[in-house]
Amino acid sequence: MYTLGNKVYIFGSPSTPLSDLTTYSLVSFDISNFSWQDLTRNIDDDQRYSPPEMSARLLFYHDVALYILWRTEDVTGEMIDSMYRLPLKTNIWSLVELNGPKPVFFNEFIGAVFTKIIFLKS
Repeated sequence: MYTLGNKVYIFGSPSTPLSDLTTYSLVSFDISNFSWQDLTRNIDDDQRYSPPEMSARLLFYHDVALYILWRTEDVTGEMIDSMYRLPLKTNIWSLVELNGPKPVFFNEFIGAVFTKIIFLKS
């Protein structure tokens, strides 16, 4: 969960996909007018990229965008950690290219951003 201005951003996923194959959701709740917005997918825009199913996640805000760090499982069963960016003005998802060695997470992780550096603890 993350708050910014009048909005509360909530991200979550079940441990297994739901009956409609939903694996996660990202929604915002505007406390000024009590309205919800689903930021996960936009069915009106075929160009929008929706990230794959995920687990073990971290949601944070930096530079007018939400970032989600999560773990996905590839076809071989290996766990892959990825980061996606969602600019709040366009709501278009993009994969973030990570530089340097990737950390290994054995459990759920927590983190924070400070002066353009993300600090993580597993």
